[in-house]
Amino acid sequence: MLQFEFVAWYHDTWEFGYGITMYFSDGTKYVFGEGHKTVTDHQHFDLPFGVKSQVKVPDVRGDSKADATAALKAAGLDVGTVTLRPDPVCNYIDTVMEEQPDPGRLADVGSAVNLVIGTKPTTRCL
Repeated sequence: MLQFEFVAWYHDTWEFGYGITMYFSDGTKYVFGEGHKTVTDHQHFDLPFGVKSQVKVPDVRGDSKADATAALKAAGLDVGTVTLRPDPVCNYIDTVMEEQPDPGRLADVGSAVNLVIGTKPTTRCL
């Protein structure tokens, strides 16, 4: 636990905010801090370590829904909205055509990744 001691003299009041971000080589990011803090006189306070971890969104384009779900879960993410859309080129029939957020972007652990699954078009493939 991080602990700071602030000493204000003569009935001083100090107002401030703080934030700490730690970046790791695997793309994980931890963020903690407080937007507004007021300290008066001789006062102690502990920094809360409210960790917000982030991971890179894996590229699941071309994966089946089951494989994409497994890859996202392994990365610490959830599957959000799944939309079916005809694929006019027929490159992504029954597989992931698009994902949001985009592959490689950082997303909070536990957040949802929306998927678009390609379906066979009613017309001929291009």
